[in-house]
Amino acid sequence: MVEGPGSVLSDDAIFAVVDVETTGFSPLTSDRIVEIAVVRVRADGSTVDEYSTLVNPLRPVGPTDLHGIAQVDVEGAPTFEEITGDVLERLEGLVVVGHNMRYDRDFLAAELSAAGVFLPAIPCLCTLKLAHRLHPEL
Repeated sequence: MVEGPGSVLSDDAIFAVVDVETTGFSPLTSDRIVEIAVVRVRADGSTVDEYSTLVNPLRPVGPTDLHGIAQVDVEGAPTFEEITGDVLERLEGLVVVGHNMRYDRDFLAAELSAAGVFLPAIPCLCTLKLAHRLHPEL
């Protein structure tokens, strides 16, 4: 069991840890996802499964020096629309965890919207915000 007063999570509770790499810093300026990873983990830290794929953004990949992904890397990759079902399946019913979760969630919402899917309300945990709350000196 997860320890702590009033804990209601068992060790087999599952979370979806998400990370994206993007062509830039804002989906509002047409930046797109070029890579996505979803690792589902239990509260005890054990891995349930892992999913990651490059994504063809149908535009230049952006700052290769930041994410290490070259244009040639994504040429044969699926578009986000093609992986929408895979991504939603891995997030369904879970708390989504990420470092700077707002960034990842905004990109997910934009990509899903472009694919004609509204991102359902999903509970999120941002490890960046959590770190600042636990250690304000960071």
